[in-house]
Amino acid sequence: LKAALREPEKYAAASGLSAVVDIDGFSHSRPELFDAIFGDDLTIPEGDDLYKLIEKHKNDSVKPKLFIGIGKQDGLYDQNQPFRKALSDNGYDLTYRESDGVHSWEFWDEYILYTLEWMFGGKR
Repeated sequence: LKAALREPEKYAAASGLSAVVDIDGFSHSRPELFDAIFGDDLTIPEGDDLYKLIEKHKNDSVKPKLFIGIGKQDGLYDQNQPFRKALSDNGYDLTYRESDGVHSWEFWDEYILYTLEWMFGGKR
């Protein structure tokens, strides 16, 4: 998602499954994971903040199509809801899918098939 939102002219489509979409909020809730990346003050560069990238490119004539998949019991579910709204509110072509599921390989094994079908067509 970050690569496609950072350089939308280079990507036709991108997918995020159980994605950390609010890096700023997540970094402050788990600073031990992020201080080595962003420093002790956890300043997130604009190019790493998906919300800032959405805002930066909201008026671009070319935007990638996006697919978001998340399990309702995934710990990242709540942060994906405002992200979904931000994409829709800013004119992104978004396909969103959710179902029961947690942050697990079993969920991703199922959802990668939905992603591939969405991206390349075909029947499941």
